[in-house]
Amino acid sequence: MEVNSHEVLVELLGTHPASDQEVIIAQMDSDKYTIENVASLVGCVLGNAVATLADGLRTLSPRLKVRVRSDEGLRPCLNLSAARIRQIAYASASLDFDHCSVATIIEEDEAQEAYRGESVARPELVVVFVGDSPTSGKEVVLSRLSRQWYTLDDLQATVAEAIAGATQQVGEDIALWDPQVGVRLSSERGIHAALYLPAELIQAIASCGASLDFDPYV
Repeated sequence: MEVNSHEVLVELLGTHPASDQEVIIAQMDSDKYTIENVASLVGCVLGNAVATLADGLRTLSPRLKVRVRSDEGLRPCLNLSAARIRQIAYASASLDFDHCSVATIIEEDEAQEAYRGESVARPELVVVFVGDSPTSGKEVVLSRLSRQWYTLDDLQATVAEAIAGATQQVGEDIALWDPQVGVRLSSERGIHAALYLPAELIQAIASCGASLDFDPYV
């Protein structure tokens, strides 16, 4: 199935322990991209896989692969509720989100690397951990971190640091804050922005009851 024949393609992939070969466990697609549509397909794919394989799913090192595109000039974003994050965590899956069919691993060429010696108008990567105060009901920024340059490694490390900072601030009751991890990207280098979160990081987000909002090119 070609991603360019659909606006949304969601696949759950797994690696068989015996053959070390990646296979498609479950997949769904849609001709129309909306943020809600992506989240719905993610839930259906995970639900089908868990219903079929149960606990055996975790032995396959699953990877949730989400590919989106839009011909209407919309900025492809990803917004997953805390319940969806828990679904991914239950399957012990990683999350691989991209807005085209190319691989998510970024290999910076010399032209992009040249920017690293220059100043930028604003950070390329910002991770904000927010929550609603259980007492006042007002939204509070529990942790905010930024990086001048964006790489996938920086993104993962910054998300982990933001979670740790927010948890340290409010303690074990962090889930009562209805928290959200927000990832914002903005680049003058024209990098291909993608999101890859390993299973361990998905587990960390789920453990504090947070939702996830990824918005590239803001």
